[in-house]
Amino acid sequence: MVNDTTVHYVYYTNELSAPISYNFSALFKNIDGFPMEFNLYLFHYFGVFKLTEVHSEQIDDNLFKIPKGYKVENLDKQKK
Repeated sequence: MVNDTTVHYVYYTNELSAPISYNFSALFKNIDGFPMEFNLYLFHYFGVFKLTEVHSEQIDDNLFKIPKGYKVENLDKQKK
């Protein structure tokens, strides 16, 4: 947006190396490190994302499966 005056920030570290979620990879493509805290204004919603703990362990893939009774919605549908 040409008239957008929203100030965004990101705090990051070079001491942590981990893959960045696909959803956020475009936001941080020019950052030389891993984001620890950032703000985001998207589709009339404002949020602050903050890393609070780091664990170095394997996570069961089943943890990320969508539970029965839930459904995936298209983001464009939520903009309306």
